[in-house]
Amino acid sequence: MGSTITLTWNVPDPDGAGPCTAATDQMNITVNNATVANAGPDQSTCGTTAVTLAANNISGGNWTGGTGTFSPNRNTANATYTPAASEIGTTITLTWNVPDPDGTGPCTAATDAMTVTVNANCCVITAGSISANQSICTNVDPALLSETAAATGSGTLTYRWERSTTSCSAGFNAIPGATSSTYDPPPGLTQTTYFRRVAINTAGSISCEAISNCVVITIISGPVVNAVSNLTYCVGATVPSVVFSSNIPGASIQWSRTAPIPDIGLIPVSAFGNVPSFIATNTTASPLVSTFTVVATNDGCAGASMHFTITVVPRTVVTLQLPFDTLNNNAGPITLNGGSPAGGTYSGTGVNSIGQLIPSSLLPGNYTVTYQYSLGAGCNGTALDRYTIIPRAARINIYPNPAPDGILTISATPEMVGAWVRVFNTAGQKVMEWKLAGRLTNYHFKWAAGIYIFDFTKENITERKLVLITR
Repeated sequence: MGSTITLTWNVPDPDGAGPCTAATDQMNITVNNATVANAGPDQSTCGTTAVTLAANNISGGNWTGGTGTFSPNRNTANATYTPAASEIGTTITLTWNVPDPDGTGPCTAATDAMTVTVNANCCVITAGSISANQSICTNVDPALLSETAAATGSGTLTYRWERSTTSCSAGFNAIPGATSSTYDPPPGLTQTTYFRRVAINTAGSISCEAISNCVVITIISGPVVNAVSNLTYCVGATVPSVVFSSNIPGASIQWSRTAPIPDIGLIPVSAFGNVPSFIATNTTASPLVSTFTVVATNDGCAGASMHFTITVVPRTVVTLQLPFDTLNNNAGPITLNGGSPAGGTYSGTGVNSIGQLIPSSLLPGNYTVTYQYSLGAGCNGTALDRYTIIPRAARINIYPNPAPDGILTISATPEMVGAWVRVFNTAGQKVMEWKLAGRLTNYHFKWAAGIYIFDFTKENITERKLVLITR
């Protein structure tokens, strides 16, 4: 088929060896190819979603049937056919027509039909694709996630972006407000994050979804500066150099700080490397604080900032004025006060842990209270005040009694200051007399050992004490 053949008719010589000869004649038969039409397989589609036809490609062929659109035209064997809205919910027949190849010859034209079932209650969607994978430093703003192939659907398209910190296949959650065809991740990612786009097709009351490829934003963590504790120094102290380190050896370290007025010392407000040693300064009455921010960088990636403070504490003027100068040793506990600034601590003989003076625990004599106030960092200020413990309330007390080697103290009430003191031995002889000059006076008598009579006289008041002097 498809070729021309020649047939020859042969006639022999009728008189044998006579004058006549044999004769022949030829004819040609042209065998044309049969006309074949193949419209391709039956198909189905959803709504007005196009289908691609698959007829055999014969010159002059054309499609008939259908009220939809053929692209590029009805004469294309593999045209795409988009059903008309009126064809939704029906089955349409499309016929592929192949013409007679030999015109008026024996062959005839051929046709073949296929059907397209156009479903009404269905949903068709393709996800499209997004790009692109990224590798960025912590807290760097990622690039826009763009659409590289558009999603398609049989109805109205909407989008939902999702992310996961687990993998491309698990742990996805919707990103609030991310409903465009593209998505711009905000800065601040601290770990590798996976993104995908869900295309949603809605056709009437039916919707369907398709998930795009997964895009990975890999986070390259910057180096971490090892923590430095907050530091406090007293004014005038030598602040040692603050040496920084990182979990990545060789990382570049840069610091900056707030500078109070007046400043804490002669140091820059920012620099690379370590904080140099300096002399702490503070010309105010309050602590000065400088806050340091330290960041390490490696291969262009900066790590999280580390913060600490250096506080310079001023020295404080501390005073103490006790509200008493003399106490009887039978007085009850006294909560000490008079220290300035308030909030310090009291100490001394007879002072307990809660700042109370216990006079009954003390022998008569002179004592000192120490008041200490601290603003921290060893910036302590102290002040002292003295007071006297006298025996139980009496006009005259002499102690110790017996008086070793003639050393004794005479304490007197205010009314007896200025009294005459006359001392007699046991024979009645006056040994010495004088006027009592104060409430508490100390003596060292050189008299022989023995008992002496002390008479104290002032106006109409008389007191007598017996004292034993030992040697």
